[in-house]
Amino acid sequence: SAPIRASQNGATDCLTDTAEAPFGLTSFDQAASAPAAFGAALSVPAAAATFALLFAAGGAVPIATGKLLTAMVGWHVLIGLGEAAITFLAVGAIVATRPDLVYGAQDLRPDHADLEIRDGVVA
Repeated sequence: SAPIRASQNGATDCLTDTAEAPFGLTSFDQAASAPAAFGAALSVPAAAATFALLFAAGGAVPIATGKLLTAMVGWHVLIGLGEAAITFLAVGAIVATRPDLVYGAQDLRPDHADLEIRDGVVA
């Protein structure tokens, strides 16, 4: 027989009944996922722009700063969108199953319960 999935507060099968929410994430899960995705989307092109400016300041290669910034930031915006999607789904999945692992989401879920360490439990 298949194992029974239970939440931290002991309710069984609570992790599988999320089909109506986008990507299986409830509004509680999305509350932590959206800011994380936003940060991921901005950090990648920001790092690329910083590199481009430092590379241009170094002057080792004669390339126009505008062309370098356009190339680096342009491609890294696309990479940042992919990073944002991955981060949104990953953080949402973690918050949906273990909100105690995400510092900013510990109190987002209404059924929040502290993690209980049990002795003698065999997985």
